[in-house]
This record gives sequence, structure tokens and C-alpha cells, in this order.
Amino acid sequence: MYSGTPDLYQLAERAVATTSEVQRDALQAALQQVRMQLRDALHHAQGEAATVLQAHINLLEDDLFESALLSERPARNALAALAQALDELSAPLRESRSSYLQQRVLDIQDLGLRLATHLCEQPLMSETVLRQDTIVISPTPITPGQFLALRGPHLKGVVMGRVGKRRTR
Repeated sequence: MYSGTPDLYQLAERAVATTSEVQRDALQAALQQVRMQLRDALHHAQGEAATVLQAHINLLEDDLFESALLSERPARNALAALAQALDELSAPLRESRSSYLQQRVLDIQDLGLRLATHLCEQPLMSETVLRQDTIVISPTPITPGQFLALRGPHLKGVVMGRVGKRRTR
């Protein structure tokens, strides 16, 4: 199976241009929807999945995260504003010498995909059910949410690109 992460900048180029006020409202609505979805998922999760979901909820409720997400920026639309905010939040983590902090970039990307799903009204994280033994190959790192969606008895391995890799824009 081949997997990857959609490029939010490319998606933003295809989306309609909007005002900064419309962007902020859309981002705020997406933030609320994702918070509710994660809280609901947490009620049904156990073990590692519950730990990941709780960490993502904590990030979404962080004042710095929300402030960065909702800050006005010169963006074509809400998807472009989201992509810029994610880059701003990820930059210091990517630059860190700590591999732990570099890997947190994946958590931010994961939340970004969840938020973007509500902005473009199409699923960006696959809900693939593995029905046979499978090795997943991804040119980019798989986010925690993508990995949790794949877990199960048929997942036999994951091959992916370097974690925390810097993307040039």
C-alpha cells in the first residue's frame, strides 16, 4: 500500500479566495469541530490511541496553538492560512536538536490534516481498512492519526520518509 500526506498549499491554490474575516471564522469553526471529534474519539480509545488523542486535544486547547492558528495573515483562503500557521508552529520544532521535538512536527501535521478536512469538506486522512497483510510505503512521514487508522493485525510494516524533514516553500 502506498500512502502520503496531502500538500495543503496545493489544496489552497485550488480553493476559492476569501477575506481574512471569512478565513478566521472558518478556522475557528474547524477548530471547534476537531476538538469535539477528538474528545468523542477519546471516549472510545484505549492505550496508545488514547494517549495520542489526549496529546492532540491538549495541543488544540493550547492558547499559543489557537493564537497562531487564528492570527490574521496574508493568505488567499483559510487553507492557505492554515498551511502558513502550521509552518510557523512547526519551524522551531524542526530546528530543534531534540529528535523528540522534531517528531512533534508530525502531531502538528496530523492536526492540520484534521482541520483542513473541515475547511475543504473532503476527507484528507484515509480510513483504509486493511483486509490482508500489508506493508505501508509513504514518501513522507505518517502522522500519528494516519498510523492509528492503519493499526491492526494486518499491518506488517511501515516504510516512510525522514521524520521532521524540513519542507521548502
